[in-house]
Amino acid sequence: MDKFDLDDPVSTLPRTLLADPDFVGRDEIIEQMKESLINSNRVSLVGLGGIGITEIAVEFAHILRCKNSKTNIFWVYGATRSSFDEAYGKIAEELNIPGWQDPLFDPRVEVPKLLKNKEYGPWVMIIDNADDYSVLFPPQEGVLDKKRKRDYLANCLPSGAQSGGKIIITTRNQKVGKDLMGTGEPIEVLELAPSDATKLLRQKIPSEKWVKEPAEMLVKELGYIPLAITQAAAFIKYYKMTSFKFYLGKLNQFHLNVKDVLSDELYDSRREGGTPNAIFQTWQISYEQIRLEDTHAAEKLSMMAVFDNQAIPDVLLREKDEFDMAEIKAIQILLDFSLTKGDSDYQFFYMHPLQELSTQNWLRSEEHRLEKWQNNGLVLLSQRMPKGRDLGTCANLLPHAIAVLFYESNNLTCFAELSIRVCIYEKVIGRYQDYYQYATESYEALFQLYGDEHLETTYAKYMVGLALERLGKCEDSTRVLREVVRQEERLRGDDQRSFLTTALSLGIAYDSVGNYEAASTFAERALQGYRALSDKNGILDCLCLQARLLLREGNYEKSRSLYERILKDAIRMYGENASKTLEIMSAYSIAIRKHVSAESARYSRLALQGWESLRGRDHPDTIMVCCNFASILENEGNLTEAERLLRQALEARQRLLGLQHPDTLITLGQLASLLERLKIFSEAENLIQQILAAREDTIGLEDVSRPVYLNALGHNLYKQGRLEEAEPILRQALEGEREWIEQVGSDITATSISRSSGLVKDGNTGEEDAFSRRREKLLSLDNRQILHNLASCPKGQGKYDEAEKYQTLLLKIQTRLDGTDALHTLKCKENLAHTFHLRGKHQTALQFMQDVLEKLKQHHAENTASISKTEDRHKIMLDQVLRGDEELAFGLHKQGRNQEALPIIHEVVRRVKTSCPGNETLTESCEKLRKIILGHMLLDKRELALDMHERGEVAEAVNFLQDIVESLKRWDPENTTAIREAEQRCEALSRTQSRIPNPLRRSAPSGQNQNRKDKASKKTSIFSFLSPHYKNAREDSSI
Repeated sequence: MDKFDLDDPVSTLPRTLLADPDFVGRDEIIEQMKESLINSNRVSLVGLGGIGITEIAVEFAHILRCKNSKTNIFWVYGATRSSFDEAYGKIAEELNIPGWQDPLFDPRVEVPKLLKNKEYGPWVMIIDNADDYSVLFPPQEGVLDKKRKRDYLANCLPSGAQSGGKIIITTRNQKVGKDLMGTGEPIEVLELAPSDATKLLRQKIPSEKWVKEPAEMLVKELGYIPLAITQAAAFIKYYKMTSFKFYLGKLNQFHLNVKDVLSDELYDSRREGGTPNAIFQTWQISYEQIRLEDTHAAEKLSMMAVFDNQAIPDVLLREKDEFDMAEIKAIQILLDFSLTKGDSDYQFFYMHPLQELSTQNWLRSEEHRLEKWQNNGLVLLSQRMPKGRDLGTCANLLPHAIAVLFYESNNLTCFAELSIRVCIYEKVIGRYQDYYQYATESYEALFQLYGDEHLETTYAKYMVGLALERLGKCEDSTRVLREVVRQEERLRGDDQRSFLTTALSLGIAYDSVGNYEAASTFAERALQGYRALSDKNGILDCLCLQARLLLREGNYEKSRSLYERILKDAIRMYGENASKTLEIMSAYSIAIRKHVSAESARYSRLALQGWESLRGRDHPDTIMVCCNFASILENEGNLTEAERLLRQALEARQRLLGLQHPDTLITLGQLASLLERLKIFSEAENLIQQILAAREDTIGLEDVSRPVYLNALGHNLYKQGRLEEAEPILRQALEGEREWIEQVGSDITATSISRSSGLVKDGNTGEEDAFSRRREKLLSLDNRQILHNLASCPKGQGKYDEAEKYQTLLLKIQTRLDGTDALHTLKCKENLAHTFHLRGKHQTALQFMQDVLEKLKQHHAENTASISKTEDRHKIMLDQVLRGDEELAFGLHKQGRNQEALPIIHEVVRRVKTSCPGNETLTESCEKLRKIILGHMLLDKRELALDMHERGEVAEAVNFLQDIVESLKRWDPENTTAIREAEQRCEALSRTQSRIPNPLRRSAPSGQNQNRKDKASKKTSIFSFLSPHYKNAREDSSI
């Protein structure tokens, strides 16, 4: 055979690995390879089987050939020694190395030797699937001779330094990749970018089957792994009736279908004959290799496969506090084979979803092997999942606990134990629907194991009861809790201390659902028991509950006194900075905040400083006290500092608990309320929207608190002047309570209301009825607030009749539930009075306001702020009414209807003097108008009297003068001078009426006429008596 032609470059790539027209993406990997080969002649690509590392290597080789057409491309399958020798033999043949046909020819020696020669360069060699470390590298122990060294393939690779050769290694084993490079780090190859994955699928699917959206969903479901995408495309293309929708349906039916679909051995012309085409079978090679090499590594892989595939914490992979050497080696093997990845500190490990599914499929290859590892995972997590408030560890383990609880298991003991631990964590973080689910699953498992009359079953039932309360199902909650306490009494027997602990817990639970009578009963029962045992800690806990109950009942003085006593005892028993003392101090500060604000703020600040010192700023108890302190500061009017503390608490709760935790939502609501007081309405609106969305996600639209937050949102929009948006939201808030409103507004008894609302079952009496009435009252507070806000919207839009309707109903309900003299009732009446006033019903409005003022002063004298505010509102309303009446009187006067105007203006003057003594402007204005109107009326009557006199009708003139006297006495009684003068003129006219000549008689002589003129002048002067008193009436009539 002729010598190899140096001008005719060769390629030993199999025909299946020629340039791939469907190759997409990987630009970043290609650039990294170029950079690595600048200072070295070797680069390693490491990745999962099926991730496409071989394709990248081939693509890069063709890129080098395009750059230099004389580049030779050599391909070596490095999985076994025999495949390596076969590939080297092919290279020797293509290069026509002398003696390559000789049976004694050793390609491991001759090929590297030849490729050192510059005349055979440039070249690129791909060492593909170099996964088995033991095939490539000798053991570290001992010294090997030259022949033995050639048994390990790493020693048989050409250097390429002189000839310009490059070596590309593809491997699943990180260690192999690193050691074969010598220097530098291997390049890790991950999944395709979503756009590139979609493009790859598009190139392999006939155009008539292509649909973009399901295609994008499919590549996502397949994890963007090229081999999986290629298989899916082959399946869809092969089976003519198959579509993307069908294939996705098969994948989503159940995870096992992924295995069924991806395990089909469909023809792919680009894969080397004898290599597995299905991705799961591809990975089986790695599993079996690991199983042979290290059983510990196979066990770790099996355990990881039954957990969630993301963020598997190291605590689930080690026996003790630290990894031992065997465990480190096992984990390293998995890392080297790219079967898992670790974070930077190797505290968490990750598996590709398809990799996990493939491992589970491998475990199924032996009977019950998968079930064995699923049970191992359940047992391990039932021991490692913490009970209590180790939130960090619980959060890390939760997804894996959920994963193993999903499997079918006969190990009910571990299943129940893990379920109750998960349920406790779900309670702490506030996911109450999940809390209820896992509590119920634990109870059902324990019931199946032990029946209902067992302490563990009873505890699980107790958790179910608390979960029902958190979901707002108060009736069901109290029913379950009553069953629990009866069972506790039967089961505890002589174990008095354990029963007392449960009784106190139930008392606290009853308190949380608003059943204060039952809570008080259990608190007293537990207290007597702890006193019999001389248990000071238990006694203190019971007294704290009793003090809280006294406060809820409105018995402030007793509550405060008891808290003071408890606090002194706690300081003496535990010290000032102990957690128990700080808890009591915080509770005490809340109890007295409305009455002794300065002392309340001092104790709350001390409690907050103590918690920060004891537990740190991010501890849940510290955050709770921070919120309480903010509430106290807000009550004092220190809004800026309150806002700072609430934002600090909110940031911590969002970071530690998440947005949907109830405590976070409570803080959001508290901050929203404060921002409204600061008139930052837009941000407050956003916070309320977040609360509504979060509660809808966690509880649903049946959330009993939803109307409360809808009401808050509607009120916020109302404050912003967005009345048209606010009204439908407030109507929506009220819609769920329509039946309640209609019933309370009618003449139905409170018990009937409770029964029809579903709060009392037929046949329940005593404790249940008392609880239901109390619960009804609590619920009614929210409904009344909704009604109030709903009335405000039409009122703000000028729809006073509609506002009056809502406010009248609200007043009726408020009166029925709280009585006529309650503060809230009086406020409702005051608001209705204002609406009456706006509708023009001034007298009714003023009567209502006067009644409110009198009752406030009689029954709520200590509430000086409310009294002062109502007085101011009454004065404004009265001022508006009086000015309106003043304008009415003036209008009548201008029409000459002084007889009608005078009583009106007279009443205005009287009310101004009695109700508005300080309003001098109004007093002066009204008094002046009164005199003008009165003067006009009197002067008009005087003119009529004069006219009657001139006509000789003296009797009629006297009557008019007498009418003037009566008018003066009635309308101007203080003007005694005018009254006396009027009486004198009246008497004088009466005496002279018989001597006054008839002006219609015959005319007298001129001398007599003069005498008569003098007499007439004298008589006419009788009628001039009013002028000095009302001389300006005519001139000022234009005011």
